[in-house]
Amino acid sequence: MSTNVKLVRLVTSEEVIFEVIEDAVNVYKAKKPIALHVVPQGNEQYGLQLFPYSPSNPEGEQLIFKDKIVSESVEVPEGLVKAYVQRTTGIEIASAVDAFANLGR
Repeated sequence: MSTNVKLVRLVTSEEVIFEVIEDAVNVYKAKKPIALHVVPQGNEQYGLQLFPYSPSNPEGEQLIFKDKIVSESVEVPEGLVKAYVQRTTGIEIASAVDAFANLGR
């Protein structure tokens, strides 16, 4: 999976996932950043919804200033990276198990 995908929490409490185009000293140049929102699904279960971080520029690049980042995930969960890639490119990434199961069909 892509190692240049970051998941950060900002001082505004927003969680944002993005592909790093450029990693400068004070800022990340982010490609198609997506905000994560926790939504209740009943029975004390929760899910994630992905929304454009900047609805007025959903396909563009944004600057994420590092002094506004409270935390950064050491590793972004593979399922979240897959969801990000599918959301931003339209490409669905099948797992190795899925690919193996569908072989010969």
